[in-house]
Amino acid sequence: MTKSGAFFTEFKPHSKHKLLILEQYFFAWGHKLGMREGAGDAILYVDACAGRGEDEVGNHGSPYIAARAAAIAQENVSRLRAARFRIQVVAIEANRTHHKALSELLAPFGESVRTVRGTLDDHISSLEHEFPETPTLYFIDPFGIAPLRADLVRRALAGIQHEALLLFADQAALRHFGAIIAGETRAERKYHAAADARAQEMSLFAELDREADARVEALGQAAELSRESLVDTREHAVRIMNAAFEGESWLPVIEATPEGDRREALLQLYCARLRGWGATYVLRIPIVNTEGNRVYTLVHASKSAKAYVAMKAAVHHALEHSPLDAAIVEQMRGLIRCDLNAIISAVLCRFAAQRVRWTVDRADKDAPCVKNYVLEETKAFPFEMEDVKTRLKQYKQPGRTIIYAFPGPTADVD
Repeated sequence: MTKSGAFFTEFKPHSKHKLLILEQYFFAWGHKLGMREGAGDAILYVDACAGRGEDEVGNHGSPYIAARAAAIAQENVSRLRAARFRIQVVAIEANRTHHKALSELLAPFGESVRTVRGTLDDHISSLEHEFPETPTLYFIDPFGIAPLRADLVRRALAGIQHEALLLFADQAALRHFGAIIAGETRAERKYHAAADARAQEMSLFAELDREADARVEALGQAAELSRESLVDTREHAVRIMNAAFEGESWLPVIEATPEGDRREALLQLYCARLRGWGATYVLRIPIVNTEGNRVYTLVHASKSAKAYVAMKAAVHHALEHSPLDAAIVEQMRGLIRCDLNAIISAVLCRFAAQRVRWTVDRADKDAPCVKNYVLEETKAFPFEMEDVKTRLKQYKQPGRTIIYAFPGPTADVD
């Protein structure tokens, strides 16, 4: 579960955008968990693919961002609670050179940040033993689909207050599927075309015939080698995908899906797996590069409505402050924008025949409100709230405070 060396030359703009999401969420996560009612005295953050912590021009990576945010949140929460609160950061890195650089980079943070060499598989048992009841956020950000093993992700989500932010390489998953279903290799196609053409040829010169037959034979040998390689590649792809999806039931579903819809279907299947492994809330966050191509999807899996809303807020913050061009940012907004008609229908159904405030009533913070419902129980993001308010304007009651009176179900008439 390590990052490649080339990645660290300089983080690309879309990687910096991803790190903005992590940074904003981590600040919110530490404060919210530390200040919640009945909170314990510690929380745990695990960076399962830490790398060396920064690129070659000094841009900080996820473990450093987490360590800095943890130090600030830990100090603030301890002060507000008037009691010691601890945020333990564990950064895991397999590459020896990267681990050494990471350890040196994070050393100033002291005992609250721990670097360990290896993979999540190597250390998850000891983490479970050391922090059995501690709310934990796992950040699993690998290259490719292979490290997203279902058994590890399931364990990461096993705790009551555990959650995970995962990089799902949907394009890589699609390539693995392509290798699995490939009928013949390029070398085989070239050989078959040459063999068919040779069968149609007629020559009066034996020397030319021998040369042509030798060329076809060489292509045949290359085709045989490519077939052996394809078998190995196919078996490797099957192992990777089955490990990620916890079995092979995904394969017939994707095979039956039209080619242009397979990437989305793979992502939907994976999100369904996360729910099956214990996640109540699953948020998909597409990441687009400077060329306008979706390179992967971040997936946040949690069991808390508050965590779900906090991650939406972090995504909104990153869109507002992204290093990517405005057109790319708008493209990403478009990918997560909701069907507002469906949102309004859900609101009218949920609050039928009720008077409800738009936002939290300070005098009764437990009273339901429209904004919290929309953010917690629908796919809508903060940037869509003004559009929701506009569409609900007809139900607003007179006065400065936004209070809605929603219609009730129509009574049956004999």
